[in-house]
Amino acid sequence: MISKIFSLTISPTSTLGSLNEAIAALIEKGLLPLAGATAVGMFAYAGYLIMSANGDPSKAQKGKTLMSDIFIALVIIASSFVVIEYILVDIFGAIYF
Repeated sequence: MISKIFSLTISPTSTLGSLNEAIAALIEKGLLPLAGATAVGMFAYAGYLIMSANGDPSKAQKGKTLMSDIFIALVIIASSFVVIEYILVDIFGAIYF
C-alpha cells in the first residue's frame, strides 16, 4: 500500500542499499512534505491567535511563542531534508528518484 502511494518498489530480493533508498524516499517524499504542510497550518493558527487576542497579552504571547516554535521546526525540517540528500545520495550513492 505504501509502495503505491509513494511510488516505491521493493522486491523480495532487495539488498540493504535498495532498502535504504526506499526509506529515504519515504521520508523525503512522504513525511517531510507532511511535516511542512502541518507546520504551515500551525503557522496560520498562530497568526490567528495573535490577531484574535483583542488586547489580551497572554493570548498574543501564546501566539508569538507558537510562531517562534514553528519557525524552529521549519528550520529542523529543512535541515533534515539537506541531511538526507547529502548523506544518502552523495555519500552512499542512493538513487531513488
